[in-house]
Amino acid sequence: YLLPWFRWYMRLGIVVYLSLIVIACYGLSVILKSFKGRRKEMLLIPIALIMALELLIVPPMKSYDFATIPPIFNAVEQLPRNSGTVFYPIFENGPYVTARLMFYQRWFKQPMLNGALNDSDGEALRRTIYSPFNAATPGILRRFGINYMVYGMDTKGDTSASLLPPGLQEIKAYDGDGWYGNAHLYKITAPKADIVPMYLGDISVPNPSEDGSTVRIVGTGGTIKLLDFAGSDVRVSMNLPMTSETHAHQVSIMKGSKELWRGYLSAGEETVAVMKDVLIPKAGADLKFVIKGGTWPVTPKDTSIFGMLRSSLKIGDLEILPAAVL
Repeated sequence: YLLPWFRWYMRLGIVVYLSLIVIACYGLSVILKSFKGRRKEMLLIPIALIMALELLIVPPMKSYDFATIPPIFNAVEQLPRNSGTVFYPIFENGPYVTARLMFYQRWFKQPMLNGALNDSDGEALRRTIYSPFNAATPGILRRFGINYMVYGMDTKGDTSASLLPPGLQEIKAYDGDGWYGNAHLYKITAPKADIVPMYLGDISVPNPSEDGSTVRIVGTGGTIKLLDFAGSDVRVSMNLPMTSETHAHQVSIMKGSKELWRGYLSAGEETVAVMKDVLIPKAGADLKFVIKGGTWPVTPKDTSIFGMLRSSLKIGDLEILPAAVL
């Protein structure tokens, strides 16, 4: 009953705004009557120009900024046009939080991965390349047109930029004050990844563990969708670290009707699901979890981190290797 009232308030604001314009026009006409000839034109022309600039909604006419821009954003602005950039850490909060990055994006005017909306393809990709220390991350970024990476701060206290994987060529390191003072700009030189995993279904948002690896919570099941960009069928081998939460579970990983891996994990047990010589068709494939053992409530802390109320497993990043490696 009350919500529609606010809708009418918003519409009333439009009426008030138009009324103010009419009153301002009357006031302007009174002022112009006191001027004649060229003096009147000299006053009217600047007013018309100011109004035209105010009504334009296309930058740079609409934005006026006298703030100091951190050097890293000046560097991104100098990159080749339409160079995709990703900023790390890619957490949902902290220095590189989306709103603040979008504030500076109006300056460097380059596309960036940060800022993808929930339930979008960009958000699914963000959950895949969450850890800059994953060896597969540079190749996946290149596959989706992200050519540059900004590493802004350690994602954990004792982790440094020196632990980043191969496939990144440092352009410049910045050492200064403030949130954006310490930053490294890299060009991504890794070859484009042929197989890219997307974590879908009943799989939580990722979070870094104490050793820098990525952790996700699995509820009743979940799907890892494998996207094939090779243009043909590909044979790979895969490793997936997992831990059974609080209770024992029997876990199967299925590709269609074929079982790729099965294991029995006691409470708190860690293992790695090893899947050798798996054919990924040109159209891609889905790896589905079949979990027997039920789910249990997670701690309030884990709920705030992962956004899940119940859990059966914790998993890490899926490692995808050429079939001959294993």
